[in-house]
Amino acid sequence: MVLGKASKNALLVYKYIEKNPILKIPSVANELNSSFNTVAKVVEAMVGCGILKQANNQSRHRHFIYEDYVKIFDWI
Repeated sequence: MVLGKASKNALLVYKYIEKNPILKIPSVANELNSSFNTVAKVVEAMVGCGILKQANNQSRHRHFIYEDYVKIFDWI
């Protein structure tokens, strides 16, 4: 997947999820001083790539998890 102009935002979100592998879009947007829509687009792209997974079945107040990253700690 090519992100084009969104690649800068994607990198910022990726760095955020490395430290916070369970997230909500408003929290990420607030922390990164970015808009909800910008972060939502990046998160949806990461879901599409298999990086993030929606952790609940709600259409609002969605939680996402960086599941592969979290699974690493199961091995420890």
